[in-house]
Amino acid sequence: MASPDLIEQRQYAEAVLGGLNIRPFRVDLTDGLLFVPKSRIAVVRKLCKHFDWPFKVTALTSSS
Repeated sequence: MASPDLIEQRQYAEAVLGGLNIRPFRVDLTDGLLFVPKSRIAVVRKLCKHFDWPFKVTALTSSS
């Protein structure tokens, strides 16, 4: 199971992304992936770097 710290970071990331109207998105804690719309990848990567989130940002597809 994921560590409590990682779960808190996921919850915080969801709150920030929702507040910035970056939807839809999906967080996969087991692989450390953050799926976002293709047009928002650069912005979310900057957010991850700024907040030091341990997520790899990838494009959200219909099969994700």
